[in-house]
Amino acid sequence: MSFMPTGFVWNRRNVCWFIHTMTIGASGAITSQDAQNVSGLQAVKAAQAGRYTITGPTSPAFRSFKGGFACLTGDATNAWGATTVGFDSFMRAEHFDDRTATPTVLLQFMNNSANADADLPSGTVVNLFVCVEF
Repeated sequence: MSFMPTGFVWNRRNVCWFIHTMTIGASGAITSQDAQNVSGLQAVKAAQAGRYTITGPTSPAFRSFKGGFACLTGDATNAWGATTVGFDSFMRAEHFDDRTATPTVLLQFMNNSANADADLPSGTVVNLFVCVEF
């Protein structure tokens, strides 16, 4: 029997999910990512360790930012589980809900030991999910 994808229905009108994939290299640099015309999002490494500015499309104007999360996939050689690398993540400083010309949100990774900004291990694949209402 072949796999059949299953759809679902939101109980709220005008809710949209963006799904963006990026690969992280040395020092947190983005080595590859989905094109913005494919995922709707574009990621840029911020100056601080473990932080990325995520930019959404400029149209339509968004009414509110509903949230999001990052799902991480690692390779077989990196030290997964180390408390000195950024495995916890959250989003902050979002500007999807004020109908700005350039909607953005900051994705931040932090380590578990010091609760400080930290880069992901090189080779980590990040699948970013962002939910907005327009």
